[in-house]
Amino acid sequence: MNSARDTETKEDAGPLAGMRVLDFSWLLPGPFCTMQLADLGAEVIKVESPGGDYARDMLPGLFAAANRNKRSIIVDLKANDAADLVEALVRKADVVVEGFRPGVAERLGIGFSRLSQINPRLVYASISGYGAKGPMAQTVGHDVNYLAMAGVLSIPGQWGAGSARSGLPVGDIAAAMSTALAIVACVMESRVTGRGRYLNAAMLPSLMNWSQVRVCDHLNTDDGRWPHLNPLNGLYETKDGRQISLAVIEPKFFARFCALAGCEDLLETEEYRSFTRNHDRVAGEALRDRLRALISTRTADDWNALLEGESVPFAPVLTPEEALSLPQLAENGLDTTPPPGLPRGYFPFPIPGLGAARARPAPEKGEHTQEILNDTGLSGDTIAKLRKEGVVASLE
Repeated sequence: MNSARDTETKEDAGPLAGMRVLDFSWLLPGPFCTMQLADLGAEVIKVESPGGDYARDMLPGLFAAANRNKRSIIVDLKANDAADLVEALVRKADVVVEGFRPGVAERLGIGFSRLSQINPRLVYASISGYGAKGPMAQTVGHDVNYLAMAGVLSIPGQWGAGSARSGLPVGDIAAAMSTALAIVACVMESRVTGRGRYLNAAMLPSLMNWSQVRVCDHLNTDDGRWPHLNPLNGLYETKDGRQISLAVIEPKFFARFCALAGCEDLLETEEYRSFTRNHDRVAGEALRDRLRALISTRTADDWNALLEGESVPFAPVLTPEEALSLPQLAENGLDTTPPPGLPRGYFPFPIPGLGAARARPAPEKGEHTQEILNDTGLSGDTIAKLRKEGVVASLE
């Protein structure tokens, strides 16, 4: 049976064409990691347990987005004869990604020590919350816990605000992105040296890698303040209860904003002078309050009409649905009309030939089981035995 990938031309196959990935992960960190590889042309085989990825039922939209361009095979790793099938799959793989709690992969027979003996050039990535070793290795958690432990939630987002959490699963995505980059680098190395690598990837260090751009400056201040905070850089509520964003931190931008908004007197206030001279906190709070009062006198549409295109760092706070309708996207070749079976908002990498036309929807559970089995090189009798004993299953 020919897969959709077999029909692709050399030009649109993607820069990672020829890389084969076995993905034993579920929910978001591992699947988002392998989604990026798949978008870039890698062949990703999603190895699911008989119950399938939990996200299929919990968050079907997330599942559809994070598992596009993949194939699915159902394998019961706990079955007695699963080892032979795993070995056949691993021999043809470049990468393995797993997201079990440390130690579980080994118990299932898919740990690095065993698989690297089968395929010495294998790049093997374990994605966990806190890392494969240490006193927290077995600690359970979800995104908000990793954000809290990494110190990210203590970093305020704007002047006068306390800790807040983004609606995006930042920890999961941070680990997924850093792991995907590390995988590509290690596969390049493996193709030169013939040696694979084990990647001990985790949410905690990935988040701390991101947060250093804020923490380093904070640690170097005598008064413990956060230098990135500025009352002229934040969100403000409008007359109609919506929000706009302003980032008029440079004097030229603030002066332009004041000229347009008719508040040039702010430039002459002691609050503005004191804050710009020495970052005085009291002055900053007073300046913020003046801006709050000013912004609340007009609607979001009024501010948009006044400031759009006027060389002022400004943007209305849009919903995701509103953002998808921005003409700016289409002008840059980003078509937000989804291909059949894919959720709206499909944004592959900005590489020619990697547009939505080549996208494939997330697979049904076990949709490609027979197709993948045929490609392992196992005999028909062996495949029939695997089916009979419940080691593998097809689309339900």
